[in-house]
Amino acid sequence: YVDRNGKKHGEVVEVKPLKETTMESARSTKDKAAVALNMFKWEAARKFCKAQGLIFRIATEHDIYAGTKK
Repeated sequence: YVDRNGKKHGEVVEVKPLKETTMESARSTKDKAAVALNMFKWEAARKFCKAQGLIFRIATEHDIYAGTKK
């Protein structure tokens, strides 16, 4: 995207359910395994994005639906 000053920015956004992003929110063994795997993936993604001059971000349903009623 281009900000109001005309500077270009690039972002890589990964969308994941909250239960697959933190050990605190993971309930099942399967979710905990997914969290562990995702942490390795995200570290590699952060390094790649940094080398490319991009921003890496993780979004969950709480980020997407913030401020809305379910």
